[in-house]
Amino acid sequence: MRLLLIAVFAFTLVGCNFNKAYVAPTQKYTNETGPDGKPTDEQQQQLAAALLADFPDIPVPVGYRVDLTQSTSFYSANYSAGKITLIGSSPSGALFTFFAEQMQANGWSLVNKMQSEVSVLNFAKPGKFVSVQIFLDGKITILISPE
Repeated sequence: MRLLLIAVFAFTLVGCNFNKAYVAPTQKYTNETGPDGKPTDEQQQQLAAALLADFPDIPVPVGYRVDLTQSTSFYSANYSAGKITLIGSSPSGALFTFFAEQMQANGWSLVNKMQSEVSVLNFAKPGKFVSVQIFLDGKITILISPE
């Protein structure tokens, strides 16, 4: 039994070196701050633009901005994933229609949808999956992941 545990542990350590396809992500944006310790408006716009550039096929409703404190992305040569939180004020029904139409216009297939206090639309493309959550207060959370 002891020999088996040692063999499994050794295989695990050696197995980690076989993943040659991994490419470390490049850092495109940082949490740099202005003189008051907070990002300036210009820095926030640059950070939001860099985050959205990782997902060019995800539409953003007019009047909405990225909440950088609740958004993140991971990008590598093989795939990208992330969470985008958008802040704005539009009726949830209008946002539901916007995403249903615009995501399909960007080549996404609607997998399923549900309208309630937190409405959800799920979309897929080959190798990608997106879940759009729309809250009654107008907040939107978009989760992007490999399929």
